Parts: sequence; structure tokens; C-alpha cells
Amino acid sequence: MEAIRRRLVMLKPMTAHASGHARLEAAQDGVEALVQARGLRAAQGRAYALDGAGAARELGAAEVNARGECTVSARLAWPLSRVRAIAVLDGATRPAPLLLGLCGGAQDVESMRGAVLALCRRLEPAPPPQPQAEPEPQAEPEPQAEPEPQAEPEPQAEPEPQAEPTCAFALPLAASPEPAERLPGLAWPPAFSTLAPLFAKGMPCAPFDLPGWRFVRAKEGLYVGYWQEDARVKRVAYAVLGDAPPGASYRPVAGRDGQTYQVLWQRVP
Repeated sequence: MEAIRRRLVMLKPMTAHASGHARLEAAQDGVEALVQARGLRAAQGRAYALDGAGAARELGAAEVNARGECTVSARLAWPLSRVRAIAVLDGATRPAPLLLGLCGGAQDVESMRGAVLALCRRLEPAPPPQPQAEPEPQAEPEPQAEPEPQAEPEPQAEPEPQAEPTCAFALPLAASPEPAERLPGLAWPPAFSTLAPLFAKGMPCAPFDLPGWRFVRAKEGLYVGYWQEDARVKRVAYAVLGDAPPGASYRPVAGRDGQTYQVLWQRVP
């Protein structure tokens, strides 16, 4: 039987009137994930992938626009079969669950909800230490009269060692859930290092159906994207919205919105 290569996960609200979906596509070294949410009332959305054993990986964070929408795209170093749920959390200091989607087959909804709530607790900052009150000075004890010498007690026979009590039922210790980790940073070559701030601040988007590429909108009608291998940028693309190419090296590509984009592809040395 051929392995499943793509999943479309519907996201349902947990504590907010929101909705969305996640598209997961198997890649050579993991999963390409695209998470889109709408109707959010938070300032930032953070997307996570969860497996069935309590492990979580952060896919990324994105600012929520004025229409309550955010988009997160990332590469996850898990096989597609390991991903059991996608969750979107409020990106505030104390995170709260917003959306949850289950991946494939019958799942225990309550257990996955519990995993998301446990993830929120793990992400909460530790409370600051409370100042300790200084102890009050104690009055010095009055001198006591020296006790009279006592006769040494006779040595007592040591008691025989007793066998340790046994427990009829031993409960296994619960494994500590694996902490959430961020994806590693990218290495940009010097000639293209000026593009890195666009991806650090811009909202990810997907103007085309191109697995493995990540795009952001640089300005109105202009999009910039990259392709990475082993956390190093290998290719860069510039996409201009319109039917007329701005240069001889641009090639037309059909966008997901039905419009045409003129794209310039560049290999990074």
C-alpha cells in the first residue's frame, strides 16, 4: 500500500471563535507544513506539531493581521506518520490554546486537548523567586550548670537486619514530556544576507504550490522566497505580480489565487 504523502487537517476552536486548516506534505527529510488560521483575536499565533507521546515542536510564529489572519510555514524533521495533531496557541507571555486539528484516523480528542494544555503550562515563564524574610535575632541562652558525669551505658546487641517490605503493585513513573523546541536558524550567504530580515519580520505566505519553498511579501506586488538544505539557503526567488515580465530572465507561474506571477529564480553559490 502506498504511503500517504499529503494531509489536509481542519483546525477547530478550543477557546476562541476561530477556524483554519493545516496542509502537511511529506518531503525527503521530514514534512513541509503550512498552517493558516483566521478569526483570531490575539496579536500573534504560534503553531505546533504534536505526536502521540507528548512531544511537541514549534513550527513558527506569525503576527495576526487586522482581519484576524495569520500564516505559518515551516519544515519539520518528523515523518508524516508521527504527526498526530496541529495546534495554534496565543503567542502572549502566558500562552492559551486557540485551535486544534487531529491528523488522520480515529483519535482520542480529550487526550490531545490535554496534551495541548500541558504544552501551554510548559511554555509559561517560571514565577520569580519570592524574597525571604530575614530571621528575627534570637536571645542568647542563659548559661546552664554543667551536668554531673553519668555512668557509661552497657553496650546493646545490634538488632538483626530486617528484610525490606515488598510492594504488591508498582506503578511506572510517567515519562517527562519532551520540551517544545524551535526550528534551527538559517545560514544566509553574504551576498543575500540583506534578505534575512524580511523573513524574520514578514508574514509567511504561499503564492504558489511549491513544496519546500518559503515566501514572504516584501511589498505590494513583490514576493521573495528561498529554498534551504541542511539549514543553508540554496536558492532564492523574486516574484512580481502581473502578466508582463519585468526582465528577460523572468518566467510566468500560475498563482494559487488564479493570478499570474513573473518569477526570477537564482541559485546561491
